[in-house]
Amino acid sequence: MSYGLQFINNSNSVVVDSEFARLCVIESGRYSPNANNGYGALVTFARVVTSQNPPLVFVRPDTVAGVAQLGGMRVIGGPGNWTGFYVSTYNTTGFPPNGKYFVGSFGGQSVASYGMRLWDGNAQVLFDSGTVC
Repeated sequence: MSYGLQFINNSNSVVVDSEFARLCVIESGRYSPNANNGYGALVTFARVVTSQNPPLVFVRPDTVAGVAQLGGMRVIGGPGNWTGFYVSTYNTTGFPPNGKYFVGSFGGQSVASYGMRLWDGNAQVLFDSGTVC
């Protein structure tokens, strides 16, 4: 890196720099059955995810009798306007979709009212102190 900002932690790992975006947590919460006769969970994000690429959705199903199963998943929206996700179970399992999730995107979003924000050369937010990397 020839210029810009670089932040290195005490483990000598780059935490933030002005050239590369980090995976940032945009939102987290729980999902529960609310669609498809109890076999689907539709989650609407509290704020639109503005990345061009779909956000990464990480889910951890609750276990029932040692079983954790998902049948399908899709991100809802389009480039610059990702609004939620849908997750379902197989209708034959009898286990509804319940669990925790978090949504990540490479690069931050302008969410903090105060703190630090870092943009790249194309005016895209790389880091915002309101989103955890």
